[in-house]
Amino acid sequence: MNSSGSNLAFAEPYPYASTVGIGNSFSEPIGGIFTPDKSKWVDSEQEAKSLAKIPLMIPAETVLPGDPKYKLNSPVNGVIEYTIDGVLITVHIFDEEGYGETYESAWDDLLSSIRDRYASLVKREQGLSPPDHIVLCELRRYLSEAAQ
Repeated sequence: MNSSGSNLAFAEPYPYASTVGIGNSFSEPIGGIFTPDKSKWVDSEQEAKSLAKIPLMIPAETVLPGDPKYKLNSPVNGVIEYTIDGVLITVHIFDEEGYGETYESAWDDLLSSIRDRYASLVKREQGLSPPDHIVLCELRRYLSEAAQ
């Protein structure tokens, strides 16, 4: 029974929701999770797994694997994220990322992913959505065929 004499139970105010466990009760904000060490609240599971984020500059002349080979005409900014599951390298301007258990495997995956993304967008150029068209324009601006 609550203080007004009613048997109605009132929920805690938004954005908190009660969670009842075995022998305990606690409140957490809705729409996120705690980091594995329970030290802070974050918006997503990916952010909870993040151990460190480091800016990255991919140098000009970096060659992408494949045939024909492409290279970067100028440096490109990215982010290296070390997580409890591995390494994630993201290049936002290309809307692309590479993942691996090590930095080297994430790097290789990123370069292959950029190359594959470029080839895919070129093939579908006439029917691209506006965001994909922007990515294709950026890829064309930054990439050129590498000398064999």
